[in-house]
Amino acid sequence: MRVARGRADARWLPSRHRFAASRLIAYLVFRSIGPKERPGIVLAVHRDQSALENHAVGAWLMGSLTCFSFGILERFMTWPAAAILSPFAALVFVQVFPVLPVVGPPRVRQRSNADLVSFLTMFATTMLAIYFAGTGGWVRYPAWVFLAVLGVNGAAWVVARLMRGRFEAAEREAGVA
Repeated sequence: MRVARGRADARWLPSRHRFAASRLIAYLVFRSIGPKERPGIVLAVHRDQSALENHAVGAWLMGSLTCFSFGILERFMTWPAAAILSPFAALVFVQVFPVLPVVGPPRVRQRSNADLVSFLTMFATTMLAIYFAGTGGWVRYPAWVFLAVLGVNGAAWVVARLMRGRFEAAEREAGVA
């Protein structure tokens, strides 16, 4: 595992963040705060080290899925029943994809499927957002927000790819080993 030692500002290295928009924000913060020496601190440099980012994306996804679940359930039941059941339906939706690789072919079951599960979850949620963005109900607003956030992160991905050299230079500057 790669680590940064003795630098408190290393918590803002882009490689400690998973999503492109977060990487760009982290890079801007890293550049703006300057070097901060702190003897004794050791920070892992891995893309899942940002709790704020992970919780924000999880809340955004669950909020969107709850709205989409409500949009589906309100067609079949009363409004209060749909409001009560929609968070549970969203939770079931999210839990379907981690199970799929377990029941899949043996070569898929024998490895970590975090990337596959993430892709399937985001793909299915994006398809729901595209569907609801074209409807006339109130659910189109969360669907458009979901698609807008996805688009912003896609644009940030292009910028982050162009800035890879700067990100690597920041890691060298922070003494990542």
